[in-house]
Amino acid sequence: MRLLSPLPFFNKVHVLSHLFLFLNLTIALLGMRLPDILNLPMLRFFIYFLFALGFLVSLVSCLKLKPVLTIGLCLFSGSIFFHAFVIFFLPSFRPGIAFQNYVLQNTFSSYFAISQTRLYMMYPVLFLFPVLSLYLEGFTSNYKHYYARKLILIFLSCMFINNIVVFIQGLWDIHFLAQGSMTSIDANRTPGLFLDSGESGVMYSLMTAL
Repeated sequence: MRLLSPLPFFNKVHVLSHLFLFLNLTIALLGMRLPDILNLPMLRFFIYFLFALGFLVSLVSCLKLKPVLTIGLCLFSGSIFFHAFVIFFLPSFRPGIAFQNYVLQNTFSSYFAISQTRLYMMYPVLFLFPVLSLYLEGFTSNYKHYYARKLILIFLSCMFINNIVVFIQGLWDIHFLAQGSMTSIDANRTPGLFLDSGESGVMYSLMTAL
């Protein structure tokens, strides 16, 4: 916290945004299933509270740095969700028809579709402004090398821990720390500490590409 003390208010907001990014990135890579592993459902609300707090702080940071770009990204994100809402609940926009759950295809309903849209948009939206704040302010400040090293260290450390867990799940016990990984176990796919094996596959593909 030494970085925070001598700085004016908005500089503190920028630094807080970067610190929240590092914290929330660590949680996203290691701790999203921690409430299931520890059997503490309320912990999930605390995790999302940290994500929301980091989002709000970074939003203020980005508004200070690039207000037009920030407002444009907010409108763009909102338009994607609104477009999905209109498509999935289109009949309800006619006069005299209440908003209700429609069966779009077989068991594919409006509520399920909009909830999946929310889940797919959650990470990009929550981490968009923290990453943008780090890029606009952190990587142009005197602490850019510190932030870069910290970001690389967090990513590599989290992936190393996931490698150990995946190794144990693959060779000894696939149920090891796999609580709450949805259908990964049924598909005989190792999730590591990610939400499920699908996210695990995306992250390992990204790591390979990098």
